[in-house]
Parts: sequence; structure tokens; C-alpha cells
Amino acid sequence: MWPGGDKTYRNVSPTYQWEFEETVSFRVRIDTALSWYTNVYKPANLVMLYLNEPDRIGHEFGPDSLQMKIALHEIDRVTKYLFDR
Repeated sequence: MWPGGDKTYRNVSPTYQWEFEETVSFRVRIDTALSWYTNVYKPANLVMLYLNEPDRIGHEFGPDSLQMKIALHEIDRVTKYLFDR
């Protein structure tokens, strides 16, 4: 789920990969990444999870905008969801 995370490096490819798609919700991304860790047959030992907010909003609307404040509250909820899971 990391942009460019599907690349092979020194003849090693990721065991799990999911091409980055901005429209996939953060909760679905988190649930998928956690399922890779908990896979009974081949658990992941490193997962990189890309959450493109609040970076995108900050670039589009600025760091002091109402949109940024809303995005920060949302990413707080997403972070709590990750920790709770």
C-alpha cells in the first residue's frame, strides 16, 4: 500500500502488496495490513502503511485551514482505530 512498494529489490519482492489507491478508506488499509501480520501461514514481519492525510489537505488548503483542522481530527480517529485493533 506504499507508492512504489511493489518494486523488487536485490531479487526480493514483497510477500504482500497492494497498489496504492487513494480511494481505499484508511480503515480498510489498516485492516488489510493487520491481516498480513496475522496470516497463519506466512505472517509479515514488516508492513508499510501509507496514509496520505493530512499531507494532501495541507498542500491543498494550507496548514491553518479549516480543512486541515478537520483532517487532523479524522487522522486522530484513524490512529485510535489502529491502536485499538
